[in-house]
Amino acid sequence: MPTVIFNVTFELPNPRDLDPEPLAVPAAGYAHLDDEAGNPGGIMRIEINPADIRQLGSFEVGDEVFVEGDADDVLDDDEPEATRIWWRGSVIEPAG
Repeated sequence: MPTVIFNVTFELPNPRDLDPEPLAVPAAGYAHLDDEAGNPGGIMRIEINPADIRQLGSFEVGDEVFVEGDADDVLDDDEPEATRIWWRGSVIEPAG
């Protein structure tokens, strides 16, 4: 299980051990969107290039990533897939 320390916690443990299967993207190409969103930030699925998406377990220690949020982490209930929030964090322990 990779361990990720998130920039935002919302009363969840931080850092958190996560399964390696959740979807994630490298933060480098999307950090400006998170910064523009302010606190608590995050990016939406609609802003992510599908070619960048891979499983969290494929990232290395030290990689900054956006991890797909829970099913109820959406900005628009009428468009839950497109507006699901992905949260920014850093991998601090490897998968497996």
